[in-house]
Amino acid sequence: MKRFSILSVMAVAWLLSQACGPWIRPTYDVFSVYDSKQLNPDARLKPMYDFWEKYTDGRASSWTVDALSSITENELATSDNAVLATARMRGDSEMLAYLRHLITYLNIVSGTGNDTWNYPTRDELGNRKARMQEIATAARTYSGTRLRDQYALLQVRAMVHLGDARGVVDYWTKTGSALPETVYKDMMRGLYAWSLLSLGQRREAIAEYADMGDMHSIQWLVYNQRFSLMGVKQEFDKDNNSPTLVYLVQDYVNNLGSTLASLKLYTEMGYGDMSSELKSNRVEAQKFVDFALDVVKNNKTNSPAMWLAAAGLLMHYMGNTDDALKMLDKAMKMKGTKRMTDNARLCRLVASTTYADMSKKYQDYLCTELQWLAAQAKDEEHGLGDDTNAENHYFSVMTNLVYENLVPHYQKMGATNLATSLSVMMSNLESDEYPGYFSDLGSLITKLTADQLIDYDRFVKSGGDNKLEKWLVSRGTPLDRDHFNDLVGTKYLREGAYAKAIPYLEKVPLSLINEQGISRYMARRSYDVERWMRRQVVDRDWEDIMMGENIPVTYNQKLQYCRDVLKAEEAVNSNGTAENLYRLATLYYQASYQGDCWYLTRYFHSAYDSIEYVGEKDLVTATVELLKRAKQIATDPLLKQKCYYAAAFIPYGEPLYRTEYDANYKPYIVFNNDGYMFQAMFELANYYYELRGNVAPFISKCDVLKLFLNSAEG
Repeated sequence: MKRFSILSVMAVAWLLSQACGPWIRPTYDVFSVYDSKQLNPDARLKPMYDFWEKYTDGRASSWTVDALSSITENELATSDNAVLATARMRGDSEMLAYLRHLITYLNIVSGTGNDTWNYPTRDELGNRKARMQEIATAARTYSGTRLRDQYALLQVRAMVHLGDARGVVDYWTKTGSALPETVYKDMMRGLYAWSLLSLGQRREAIAEYADMGDMHSIQWLVYNQRFSLMGVKQEFDKDNNSPTLVYLVQDYVNNLGSTLASLKLYTEMGYGDMSSELKSNRVEAQKFVDFALDVVKNNKTNSPAMWLAAAGLLMHYMGNTDDALKMLDKAMKMKGTKRMTDNARLCRLVASTTYADMSKKYQDYLCTELQWLAAQAKDEEHGLGDDTNAENHYFSVMTNLVYENLVPHYQKMGATNLATSLSVMMSNLESDEYPGYFSDLGSLITKLTADQLIDYDRFVKSGGDNKLEKWLVSRGTPLDRDHFNDLVGTKYLREGAYAKAIPYLEKVPLSLINEQGISRYMARRSYDVERWMRRQVVDRDWEDIMMGENIPVTYNQKLQYCRDVLKAEEAVNSNGTAENLYRLATLYYQASYQGDCWYLTRYFHSAYDSIEYVGEKDLVTATVELLKRAKQIATDPLLKQKCYYAAAFIPYGEPLYRTEYDANYKPYIVFNNDGYMFQAMFELANYYYELRGNVAPFISKCDVLKLFLNSAEG
């Protein structure tokens, strides 16, 4: 199995030189007592698509097969559809005859759907019925063997369209059920179940759908009973072991559990008082728990594992995790399908993370369960085949379990290496078998300090101390030295520890820098340029982008920056002149998340950037302080103007003003008088008046200053 180091994943992330903002992971449902692909009807048709792909030597796809319904009978001899073209090319008269009947059937059906706008006349309806009867007769009288299954399905389809539900049931009972197992027989059985339902034999129809694993049809049978305890009870009263209960209970538990979790989160985030909603939903959940416990206690079900696991998970969502764990321990040992007992085990693992600690007992348990969960995810992935719409339940839950529960939990405990290795393990799983989401690992690594990353490197090399750590370390690889040196050096730079950064950055080859998405900016921008005087634009148009890609960096700008900043800091400390202060402010600000040279301290940039971890140097605040000192002591007129202008330029604290509306909805500006930006602009305005407007163009032409002056005069 291919392995990715923590930094190999980061190297991919670095290609995103412009991030789109914070990424919010969806919350995946935990409770699952049937395979999610059973809800996808398209997955059942794959063998049929495979048949036509093989018949056409790979030229036909699912789209090609589906497109047969759009071919008219007049186009049979000329259509370039791969299925028809192959049959014509081979002179396959038997297949062409079948396709003619099939396409006629598809034409009739496509014109009689509920979404059609042109209503047929009585004569047209009669004609359609006659043609459908011809199809049924042709299918019934087919005497060959090669296409027997296809013609059998075509006959049943025609009978359904003609409204002969009793005929379908009789045909299936006498003939269809004895046919070999094929996708056509499976489709025919679905029509048989539908016919049973049409004849009022609901329970028998449900049994057929359940035996076929057709949860999609069961879903629609009980659609009006979803998300309702009353709906669950109604179905239970009809049949204590109805297959529809599998769907209804799962749907109910996940919906209510998601609601409880969301209300709790909204309350914690300060979105409002959700106590009333929480209380009513907990009352609802308790009613279900009581009902489920009664079902299990009085042996009213053949699947107690499902019912007790449902009660246990809801107890966990209600905050009673101690009782939940006891219930889930029992549920794992109770009667039910393997999926049900596996579900109880998964619910138990999720609930246990509430008490995740550093004890050997829990970490041994966690290791065993994560290994099991990873194996379950791999097995289910293989079972999904080419059906990309079906969700890998185990992997989805594992993603949330690690990133939302375990990683933040261990970070709060100070177990940084354990949290990081868990994230690396998930990233390796994602990169190998699943769609890769490197955002979580990238975010975690971004927030590690340089010393924490160095410590994690030692942790990986040590191989881990216990069962869990050893397994997690085995899921990754030692860190690549070039990437490691670049990342640690960059972190030290970001923390303002420039002397510590230099030994690491000196070891970084230029080839590595040129591989990174930030290289295009590094090659075309200079940190010596004052950001408030000129913006260094890159990626403004396509020509600009292409030109930037062809410019390699010729030196490590990060390394040179560290050296230049150390000199500038030494100059300020030994001789704090306005010139030295202004020079250092220029360097600091360009490397901040607001500067053009943000790539010096980070690998991607977005409007959401900020100070991300404890210990990171606040270069914006440092710039503000330096400019404050510089403008007080500057004697050179131009430099003094630059200091005042730069101080007013920097977005810091509250915005300069906010827009409000009067009773007639006419907008007007209200300045935030107590904010830094107002004070800085106020000082610039006073300086402007002091010089009687005899200032440099960068001040006299400043639109924001003009707005401020006009508002003040008004």
